[in-house]
Amino acid sequence: MIEKEVSPANQRILLAITALISLIWLMQGCALTSSQKPKVKTCLMCHKEETQKFRQQEFKHASVAEEKCQECHLSHGVANKLVLVKEKAELCYSCHPQKIEEFQKGQVHYPVGKGDCARCHDPHGASNSNFLVKTGQDLCFDCHIEVKEAFSVPNVHSPAKAGKCDACHASHTSELPDLLKAAGNDLCINCHSHQEAQFQASHSQYSVEGTTCLECHNPHGSGGKGLFRKSIHQPVAEGECSSCHEPPSADEAVALTAEAPESCYTCHDEEEYQKKNSHQPVRQGKCLSCHQAHASKYKPLLTESSETLCLQCHQDDAEEFEKRFVHSPVQEGNCIGCHEPHSTDNKSLLVKTDADMCFSCHTDEAQKYSQGTIHAPIDVGQCLVCHDPHASDTKGNVVAQGSELCYSCHSEEEEQLQKKDIHQPFGNGNCLLCHDSHATAHEYLLKDSEAKVCYSCHSNQARKLDAPYVHGPINKGQCNICHSGHASDLKYQLIKTESDLCFRCHEDSQTALSRAYTHTPFRTGTCSQCHEPHGSADKLFLNAKGDRLCYNCHVKEETQFKQGQIHAPVAEGDCRVCHAGHASENRQILLKPESDLCADCHDYQDAGFQKTHLQILTKTTRCTGCHAPHAAQQEGLFHQYAHSPYKQGECGVCHEMP
Repeated sequence: MIEKEVSPANQRILLAITALISLIWLMQGCALTSSQKPKVKTCLMCHKEETQKFRQQEFKHASVAEEKCQECHLSHGVANKLVLVKEKAELCYSCHPQKIEEFQKGQVHYPVGKGDCARCHDPHGASNSNFLVKTGQDLCFDCHIEVKEAFSVPNVHSPAKAGKCDACHASHTSELPDLLKAAGNDLCINCHSHQEAQFQASHSQYSVEGTTCLECHNPHGSGGKGLFRKSIHQPVAEGECSSCHEPPSADEAVALTAEAPESCYTCHDEEEYQKKNSHQPVRQGKCLSCHQAHASKYKPLLTESSETLCLQCHQDDAEEFEKRFVHSPVQEGNCIGCHEPHSTDNKSLLVKTDADMCFSCHTDEAQKYSQGTIHAPIDVGQCLVCHDPHASDTKGNVVAQGSELCYSCHSEEEEQLQKKDIHQPFGNGNCLLCHDSHATAHEYLLKDSEAKVCYSCHSNQARKLDAPYVHGPINKGQCNICHSGHASDLKYQLIKTESDLCFRCHEDSQTALSRAYTHTPFRTGTCSQCHEPHGSADKLFLNAKGDRLCYNCHVKEETQFKQGQIHAPVAEGDCRVCHAGHASENRQILLKPESDLCADCHDYQDAGFQKTHLQILTKTTRCTGCHAPHAAQQEGLFHQYAHSPYKQGECGVCHEMP
């Protein structure tokens, strides 16, 4: 097919035709009748289940009743979710603008403050008035779980029992605490008239004007009659108001028969409050600084919880209680678990003395800390030498961290840190890796037997217990016979130099130091250069077998002694056939004088021996004058260089022959 180029004139004609067709098509679209236009569905045509539900509700939101969904929802939103035209409360306030200012005054109900109207109200409709999602207290209990538990008592306040929380509390805001509708007694007298005979009889004919109803009564419920608080003063519970007050007929009916503490001591034994150490309010007779006179929700008639009450005076302790580790009674606000609130003969108002106080809770420790080796503070019952009774930033409530605590008493141990070789746990201040801080069945408060404590880290030494020969102290688990547990100026924390340690038991070896010739390691006191101090396969605890031990030092000789003609003991690797290990009166620390030593193997009387030596050899002859004692290149172990007559066997040139 041959392609032809379209001329510019033809291109203009084609564009004009295309534009005309498009215009005609658009005009036809605009001319569609209303019946031909797309139909718009309402929300309820699709959301049929919701429609049915909304229509059944007794109370319907106006927008729902009028099917005006778009007043609150965007018509499209996003997939599977209807988007509100405004956020939360802002949407509600667009119809209820008068609530904006109202809901910003005084005490605000939590959901209101968060703008979460739907927490209590259904935005579409409900079977309950005001579109509440639940009725009465069931709605309140969704959040106020602790109040629900209070309603499980035998006697419940009538409005509460009827589920009418709003009889006393406002739903949204209030100028009063707890969203109350009226202040103090004004709320109560809406139902309970002071003038009623029944009311006056229940209060023993005393006027209650000027008093606070909630001082005695719980507004929700109580375990006893009269909705009395948990803790009730006995005269109040028995209706004997005249025990403390003048009779109702008196000019001042509610006046006390005597001021505190005298009025209190008419029932409470005064001697119990006059012991050696008394709480300051007790000394000052200010009983009512801590106690309510009639009833309280805190036992025993406290004005506040124990913790809150104590900290009202002991404010300095409040900051201390913020530390990382807090003693359980302090954490629970149970100050009187340890302290007597009134009077005692013990210091710091403790209910018991010293360790007995601690052991009243720590009963398991009481038994454990009474046997074996006991830490001195524990033994004398002074737990507080190490522990803070309230709180500490250190685990275990100790008063200082790690070794810092130990050194407060063991100052002589701290001085050992200046020594050259320090046991790692001691240097790191980790005393408790080896020691128990309270009591143990072992010496020095060690956590286990001495050896087991050591082997818990030094497992390589523990394996030496399986060696055929084990050093006596190691076999007995007495590591400290040689080593310091803390520090030393000597390597390996030895308590003395190697030789001094060894000579304490090996006295015979110490005597050998006086001999004419001594082995260098023996003379310099480095016993471990040859001996393994813990355990060995060798009976003498040698570090290596045979000549391998000697060659560790005599490196040059090892090469020389393995060439040419080799003396039999050398070839067999048994240096000890000729040499002593420690010291000798003979040169080269030989076991015997040279000729005597050689005679142990070579019989001088043997005819062949005599013939070889031309009948002139005697026991005083120095064998090494002719023979190398270890190895030589010449047969017969002869030295490399020899006197010419001797070399030619002409001994008579110098010696008189027999």
